[in-house]
Amino acid sequence: MFLREKLELVAIGLAVLGTWIAGPHLPTRLAAGSASLLVASLLLGQGLVRDLYLKFGAPGRAPAAACAVGSGGKSSAFCMESALGILGIATGGLLLGFGAGGTIVLSRLGWALGIGAMGCAGFVLKDVVIDLRTGRLHREKDHRNVIVW
Repeated sequence: MFLREKLELVAIGLAVLGTWIAGPHLPTRLAAGSASLLVASLLLGQGLVRDLYLKFGAPGRAPAAACAVGSGGKSSAFCMESALGILGIATGGLLLGFGAGGTIVLSRLGWALGIGAMGCAGFVLKDVVIDLRTGRLHREKDHRNVIVW
């Protein structure tokens, strides 16, 4: 395990601790659409921080093979973490837009466990890509999203 991965796990632990401390000030009821938007935004934010590190902070390395841009200017893979984040944003927006989904009741412990579960899910999914050529999932260490800027 790399130092940056250990630091990410420490950051997840600190986020859980911070959520526990802030727990009395967090809402106890949350619309399902809002919860979906929150979780998806946190998942995408976690991936963004990791991608920015790979782009600006990591020693110069070529992108992993599955995410390399081909001669046609298109990538052949899509990050699972990003796919789930985009799906969560779309789902949350639809639930809120149509007033559907009900309400989720969260205690202080529920908030802390939710943040911890989301952080761990992001950590596990960070290396999973959907290969569009083969239609399969596989692990691709340090893959990079195609960044257009």
